[in-house]
Amino acid sequence: MDKLMIKRLDLVVILSAGWLILAPFLLGYYLELPGVTLNAILVGSVIGVFAIMDFELPKWWEEGINCLLGVWLIFSPLVFAFENNDTAVWNMIVPGVIVIAATASEYIESHGRGRAKLRRRGSRKTGHHVT
Repeated sequence: MDKLMIKRLDLVVILSAGWLILAPFLLGYYLELPGVTLNAILVGSVIGVFAIMDFELPKWWEEGINCLLGVWLIFSPLVFAFENNDTAVWNMIVPGVIVIAATASEYIESHGRGRAKLRRRGSRKTGHHVT
C-alpha cells in the first residue's frame, strides 16, 4: 500500500465522521433519540479531528483512538438501549466497521508491515537490519 492509498483511507474515515454528524438529522431520528444524536455528533467529531490530524502527520495513537471509537460505535446501541431503532443502529454499526477497517489497514501498513519492509530493504543494501 502506498502513501496515496493511506491518504484515501484517511479520507474514508473523514467522510464516515461527517456522515455520523449529519445522519441523525438526515435520517430523522434526532428528536426521538437526542442522546444517540449527541453520541453520533461527539464521536463523529473526534474521529474526524483525529483523521484530519492523521492525514497531515500520521501517528499510531490517532489510528488507535479512532479504531477504539469504531468499536464504541458498534456497541453503543447496546449501551444506550436503542436497538429497537434499526436506522439508528445501522447508522452506528456501518460507520463503526468502516472506521475500524480503514484505521486498522492504515496502521498495519504504515506502522506494521511497512516497517518490516524497511527493515528488509535496509538489510539488503547494507547487510544489517534497520531498527
